Amino acid sequence: MYNQTEKYKTSKKSRIINLLLITVTIVSIVGMIVDLHHTLVYPGTDLRNRVVGARLMLKGIDPYFFKWHPGLSAKFYDPFDNPIELLSKLSVPPTVLVLHSIMAGLSYIQQKLIWLIVQWSAFIGTILIFIKTSNSRHETKLILIISAFFANSLFWRFHINSGQIYIIYVFLLAIAWFFLKEIAKYNDMISGFFVGVTSSLRPSFILFFIPFIFRQKYSFLLGGLLGLLSSISLSYKVAGDLIWEKYILTMLGMTGLIDLNTYLSPEAKTLPSEDIVYPKIIEGFDSSIRNPLEQHLDNTSFYDILNALYLPHKRYILVIGFITFLVFVSVFITKYLFPKKPVEHLFLFGSLICLISDFFIPVGRYSYYDIQMILPLLIIINQTETTYLVRSKNNIFLLSGLLLSTVGFVIVPRALFFSVFLIIFYILITSSWIFKQTNIPGVF
Repeated sequence: MYNQTEKYKTSKKSRIINLLLITVTIVSIVGMIVDLHHTLVYPGTDLRNRVVGARLMLKGIDPYFFKWHPGLSAKFYDPFDNPIELLSKLSVPPTVLVLHSIMAGLSYIQQKLIWLIVQWSAFIGTILIFIKTSNSRHETKLILIISAFFANSLFWRFHINSGQIYIIYVFLLAIAWFFLKEIAKYNDMISGFFVGVTSSLRPSFILFFIPFIFRQKYSFLLGGLLGLLSSISLSYKVAGDLIWEKYILTMLGMTGLIDLNTYLSPEAKTLPSEDIVYPKIIEGFDSSIRNPLEQHLDNTSFYDILNALYLPHKRYILVIGFITFLVFVSVFITKYLFPKKPVEHLFLFGSLICLISDFFIPVGRYSYYDIQMILPLLIIINQTETTYLVRSKNNIFLLSGLLLSTVGFVIVPRALFFSVFLIIFYILITSSWIFKQTNIPGVF
């Protein structure tokens, strides 16, 4: 009788979970339709500067200090660029521009639709990789539930709406994870290669290699170096010296490490005339039409928090904070990861370093960044007993953060601000528990 009761309870829980999965799948499909609508109607603020940047690069024109003026084709105009600032809105490296150059000859609407497919494909591909490397059916269900929350969060809506690229980084790291889990020759090197490629697209991912350096994982590090150099070499052949030089100058200027005025010629510092009348409709899109959801877009950078507190010397505080963070990282690795721990732990720790480091960048850190949180969450699911995850009291932080990002923004002011820190708090607490554990039978 006892066994029958337990079987009934288990069966009931399974039916509830299956019903939940069916529901969120339907909601996610609706979300895809919403994303298609946003792609067709709204101008895609962040995709536009990359599209224009790739077109300029192919013409041999520096896209980082470029200012449009009448007489030039509207294909080279980014309506979201501020004409009274020296720098354009473009901040990605030439490696990303080379990626976009593949479709630079297409119309803007065609590129927007292609990028929509690319984003969703990268998201789904990431989920499929973690399902492929999962340890049980229950783990797979947790992966699907977490993924469904993210697919229906404002993090993802804003990512699609802006035409952002962060999900590509997540997907490349998911591929690296897949090869890391494979028992095959050169798997560490191939895994490192994809992390290296990711670092070439976003230089801050160089920090991902820190735990692997401490553990002297030379095969992984060699793969990373090969991936980094291969990607940069390819972009160098397409972009050339000038574009790379201007990109490096742009980054130094954006972060406040140099005063751009001392490095530019008088001609380069000449801004467009104030009398210029800029077009409103560009390649079929009205730049003044904005997505109503953008009122919930939030900035979670430490720089913005320091600015709100009216603290002086914000950049110095950030630099000191970042150095302190790296020192803490080094001590933590030495204490908990330097002994023979699974290589998956190093991968998780690398993703956490990159995730936290973004907060120290002295520029805006907007809600679309936070789709990247899905990566450490999926790794946590893979590296932890399902029973522990389900019963953990820390779930209140995760669930609260996920609900704020999916529905809570309707009633809670600055919901995404609180959502980010709640989810990251959960990630850090649970990751710390994982790192401190000895190998648990059946888990590692």
